Amino acid sequence: MIRKGLDIFLTINLVAMMLLLGYWWYTGMIVVQFNPDEPTVERFVSVEETVFANTLQSEVDRVLGVPERGYEPYMFLAVFPGLAETDFANVEASTGRYLVVDGRLMHKIGPDEFRHDAATAISRPGMQTLLNNISLRTGINLKQSGTITEIMAAISNE
Repeated sequence: MIRKGLDIFLTINLVAMMLLLGYWWYTGMIVVQFNPDEPTVERFVSVEETVFANTLQSEVDRVLGVPERGYEPYMFLAVFPGLAETDFANVEASTGRYLVVDGRLMHKIGPDEFRHDAATAISRPGMQTLLNNISLRTGINLKQSGTITEIMAAISNE
């Protein structure tokens, strides 16, 4: 009888742990990146990254509508006049990454990468790169006294 109760208790705890980890992964609090040449890397997404990504995406949703295949640079460029194509340099997409070639933003996919309909959508790590690029260009240092509010003002008002 005790053994059966212990089994039920452990099963409930295992299911709860899996649901919690699934929620964290779904909300972007845990991002798992896969590179076949390196071991799997997990990192926690900062509050600033989450607020930045959610704010940009919410504004795109409000102005242009919710995209079916993820958020792409042209959407953010259309909504935020203070963004520049160079802000998207080296931003990771679902597949591949964005590069600035001859002053133009281009999406590049490696020969071994899988191509699909949402390949051009900016990934969570890509949003971090975008935030870092904007921070460098505007001189707003988030590690010191800079804030996401200042970043958003800079890309909204220029």
